[in-house]
Amino acid sequence: MFVALALSCGGNDDNPSANFTATTVLDGDPFEPVSGVYAESAPDMHRRYIFQMQESGAGNASMSIELFVPFSQQEFTGNYNMGIGEADDALANVYLNKAGTTYNISSDNLLRVTDLGNSRFRFEFIDGYAIVFQGDPVPFSGVIEGRFEPADN
Repeated sequence: MFVALALSCGGNDDNPSANFTATTVLDGDPFEPVSGVYAESAPDMHRRYIFQMQESGAGNASMSIELFVPFSQQEFTGNYNMGIGEADDALANVYLNKAGTTYNISSDNLLRVTDLGNSRFRFEFIDGYAIVFQGDPVPFSGVIEGRFEPADN
């Protein structure tokens, strides 16, 4: 089952960028999302959630964060392995599309996810870097915090 979201933030619904704060930087270039959605798909070995964020403006950079939450973990909050993991591990895939290039955001460490309540989530990239097909890794770091509310797809 997929669920899409519309963003709202108490009293400031006309300004979507007020719903997000971000300090994320890809090789010196900021990624500053202003809107986002998330979906839940049918479980397999994990519960699977996909968060998508979009920048405004001409570049229209976007990011997708795919979380694989083990059934033994009751909530989103936790550390997610961005590399190879086991069936009982919390796992994450992260992709950033910027200026026509898709980057796989990876990490020697992890993605820290915090459920702040009221459909707000915080994503903290720990020791992250970005990889492009047949390219050298470039630095990626920072934090994204925003409000994501489900709606019918």
